[in-house]
Amino acid sequence: MGTMNDVSAAGAPAGRFSVSGNAKLPDKVKQAVFEATQEWQTVLNDDDLFDAAEPTRTNVTVVWDTAHDARVAKDDAVAVTKKTGNLTKPAYEIVLYKRDINRAFKQDGFATQEQQLRTIIVHELGHTMGLTHSTNKHDVMYPMALGPTQHITADDVRQLPFAVRNGVQQDLARQDRAWFAPRRWFTMLTETVVKTFKRPHSLEIAALSFGGALVVTVVGTMVYNRRGR
Repeated sequence: MGTMNDVSAAGAPAGRFSVSGNAKLPDKVKQAVFEATQEWQTVLNDDDLFDAAEPTRTNVTVVWDTAHDARVAKDDAVAVTKKTGNLTKPAYEIVLYKRDINRAFKQDGFATQEQQLRTIIVHELGHTMGLTHSTNKHDVMYPMALGPTQHITADDVRQLPFAVRNGVQQDLARQDRAWFAPRRWFTMLTETVVKTFKRPHSLEIAALSFGGALVVTVVGTMVYNRRGR
């Protein structure tokens, strides 16, 4: 899976981000980006987490690539998050690869491509916020995206390199307990369907670092699982 470039160390994001898209961003991707930022803001009870471009904010640019394949991990990547700034002014670029995303949607178990895009972007935004991978299958930062079986959890938020508002952790812990019991049954059902029909339903997420010598460092990628084909 590679190694994670720990963006939560010195020069980590300060907890305020500006997200923008390139000119080729289609409406469905713009909507997915908006919903992903809203999901983080709702969970953290912070309406100012993502806002318009400001000099003091960590800039995150979302790029919709229609001409290339990612090809950066052991399997087919659908998105790559790159660190493009420096220690004093962090900046990130999330590249979404249209070809790979379309291929992945035919293989995974998301109900809609909008849901698929939102899941990818929520995870990749987590990387820009300083999160590494989780070992809990229900966490959004788990190394495989399992569709509706995952959400932003207290464990995810606990790893953020900046302070969150009082009460957020406690509220999330209560919600997690309420969520996990029924979702365990959903996960079991999904796995049964996958085994029966041999249809892969997940996206693997690899976080790779190519070393400090490069100006652009890959800090997170998402790839889809082709083993079931």
